[in-house]
Amino acid sequence: MKTHKTKGDILYADHETHYKAEGVYLRQSLDGGLTWTSRARLPRFCTKNITCISKKTRRLFRSGFHHLAQAECGSLYAIAHKSLYKLDPKSSTFKKLSTIPGSRPLWLESGDGKIVFGEYRSNPERSPVGIFTADKKKNRLKKVLEFDNVRHIHGVFYDPYTSSFWITTGDRNSESYIWQADRSFRNLSVIRGGDQLYRVIKPVFTRDRIFFGTDRQDQHNTIWSLDRKTYKERHHCEVRGPIFYGASVKGMVYFTTASEPSEKNYSGSAEIWAQNEYHKWIMIDRHEKDLLPHNLFQFGHLKIPNGPGDNEKFWVSPMALRGEGWSYAYSPPEHKDKTLNKPVT
Repeated sequence: MKTHKTKGDILYADHETHYKAEGVYLRQSLDGGLTWTSRARLPRFCTKNITCISKKTRRLFRSGFHHLAQAECGSLYAIAHKSLYKLDPKSSTFKKLSTIPGSRPLWLESGDGKIVFGEYRSNPERSPVGIFTADKKKNRLKKVLEFDNVRHIHGVFYDPYTSSFWITTGDRNSESYIWQADRSFRNLSVIRGGDQLYRVIKPVFTRDRIFFGTDRQDQHNTIWSLDRKTYKERHHCEVRGPIFYGASVKGMVYFTTASEPSEKNYSGSAEIWAQNEYHKWIMIDRHEKDLLPHNLFQFGHLKIPNGPGDNEKFWVSPMALRGEGWSYAYSPPEHKDKTLNKPVT
């Protein structure tokens, strides 16, 4: 059930604090997203700030805030303007640390005292791509792992139940893998791979299972999970578009799809899928694609915030969809709510 909305894109949420972006400004909420105050901004003397004057120009130039992660020391790290920025606890202006390799990562992760992301770019020549961490002492990027057999890295995600990092790569069959690395990134193992079924962006970790949704173009996309002990797969349901993001709230798992056209995928809207109290998967809402062409103004998708969440609401921020410019909060679905059970067609 949709509970309320707020202007801007929610970038980070935990039990105490929410952060959202409005243009070059970062706002902060201490009451679950009801009221907001100014927290910081991107550097003033940056020529790319002019491309943040509207939603359309931010989409066209791929500028502004994309991701935000919080380090254990309280510093905030942001991906913006294709660069990595840092905000110290007592500062009100982000400081640029480094230009991002490639275009921009699909996710910025915080875990085990690290800020980490994977290199994402078109890479038709299939040159090596890396995983980078923020060197907090030297304020620069450090490459900790490199892949030479994939197109790009979809993301790096910290699993708090095993204190390890999971890595997803794509896009061909031989490049689509789910990996697990130890805390040092020195030991890497394959969990699953070699098929479009494992073309995944963001897994969702629970105590007993690892959930993931597919990002495939050749078949209808689906939601799956792996048993933690055996890694045995379980199929849950079919959805109508590639799955980009997911999260767990109050023990319920959510996924969002993208409006990305293909022969098998429905491109008219992006959707939110969730488990109800009986662990049945249902679509709880959809956001229609706007009228602007995706080749210039991006595919429609529903972004979700970084951080552990507040364990009360699931936030989404529409991009290239109707409702863009606002963020929407959803409470966990209940079985008795008839408006939630929308069939797949």
